[in-house]
Amino acid sequence: MAVFLITYDAHFERDYDELYEAFAALRIGRIMESVWLGEINNSAKEVREWVRGLLDDDDSILVIEMKPKHMYAGRKLGDGVGDWLKSLLWPD
Repeated sequence: MAVFLITYDAHFERDYDELYEAFAALRIGRIMESVWLGEINNSAKEVREWVRGLLDDDDSILVIEMKPKHMYAGRKLGDGVGDWLKSLLWPD
């Protein structure tokens, strides 16, 4: 499985319920308002197309595959987010 960072901007209508339910079903976790991270068994293009199907056609989507040992820096992340990132990107 690969670790993906998923972010999006909904330009007009902001009904995210279907997206949130789909992310929850795959245990994709929220890092920031519209930035999510999760392990998914697909390519970046496949993940983008899946997310695209959950949003409107005019919305922006960015999917980045995070490689092991990927460096990151954060500030004021939610409780446990730093430890979770470390466990995904720097596994033992």
